[in-house]
Amino acid sequence: MNLRNLLSVAAIIYLIFGVAAAIVPDQLVALYGATPDPITSFAVRVASGAILGFAIISWMARDDAGSVSKRGIVLANLVNCVVGFIVYLLGTTQGMLNSMGWVSVALYLLLGLGFAYFTLMSPAPVTRTT
Repeated sequence: MNLRNLLSVAAIIYLIFGVAAAIVPDQLVALYGATPDPITSFAVRVASGAILGFAIISWMARDDAGSVSKRGIVLANLVNCVVGFIVYLLGTTQGMLNSMGWVSVALYLLLGLGFAYFTLMSPAPVTRTT
């Protein structure tokens, strides 16, 4: 898989979860086996903005030729995936989430491995000084 495809897949996944979090937060929370309440719905809706932001940024960076900004976007995606992986792994193993939590653990792990590969193995972009 190349970086363009990874960013595309990540953007689509972020878009699906971001739209669901914005429009039907109670149903999304219930899907994971948690009990929805007004504060949880509010927090999920607030988080949807960041998720949708990652979707847009990832989608727009797909065709970038390899700028410093794209490297930052890939690194930001890696950080997002590492944090998401840890949070969902802890929540699922501690019984806060049902088996759907494992789906998120797997998604974050797979995306994170891809972003780690492109962060660590891709050469740094050449910068020009004038």
